[in-house]
Formats: sequence, C-alpha cells, structure tokens
Amino acid sequence: MPYTIEKVNMNCYGDKPEWFWAMQPSGGIPVAKVDGQVIRDSNDIIMSIERAFPDKPMLPSEAAEPEVHARVQP
Repeated sequence: MPYTIEKVNMNCYGDKPEWFWAMQPSGGIPVAKVDGQVIRDSNDIIMSIERAFPDKPMLPSEAAEPEVHARVQP
C-alpha cells in the first residue's frame, strides 16, 4: 500500500501548518486522506483502508473468524 506520512505537531508542541487546518479544522489527530477523502476518526481510517485494499486485510475476515471479526468492527 503506497502512503505518505506528514508529521504534524500536537497542539502542546507547537503550531500546525495551514494545510493541516484546511484539512482538519478542529486540529485533532489522527486524520488521513484515503483516495482523496479526508477521514477524521481512527476506526473510519482503518475501515477505509480495509475497503481500499481488500487483497491485504489488516483485520480478521468474517468467514475465517466470525467472533473475532465481530469484536473488531467499529
């Protein structure tokens, strides 16, 4: 999975760049852009990556491990 990491200060460690404020008006982290869509919640980020790359799952499959799969769903 190709990706780019942009490190951004937490509020207590300094200012955030303007491009980050434009992407995440609350200033909260984490935030990700997956297929051009900005995602601002950890669980939603994970699920978006799962959908974007179904051939490389990070979470257990429902077919193989239904009980574990149910526990890890947001």
